[in-house]
Amino acid sequence: MKIDVSINRNIKIKHCEGCGLSFASSRWDVRYCSVACKQRAYRARHPFQIARRCACCGVRFMATRRSTRYCCNAHRQKVYREQKKLAALPETGLE
Repeated sequence: MKIDVSINRNIKIKHCEGCGLSFASSRWDVRYCSVACKQRAYRARHPFQIARRCACCGVRFMATRRSTRYCCNAHRQKVYREQKKLAALPETGLE
């Protein structure tokens, strides 16, 4: 990577702490080459895990997303198919 230092003499070649690539920056406090690399490093340092109970079988599991409700895909599909089957049943008009 060639840099014209005659424009700005403060530009330094740095190495990204996330991926190890070289990049140019005039700031002294920059540690990552891009926002994506910075976010990837943050997520590696701060893994998200929360204890949840499966809505299908009731077993406790560690969820890696806030929206996770089931311990496995099989249970998620099972509940979806049951709900779909119930929605397809005609309502009884007994009033």
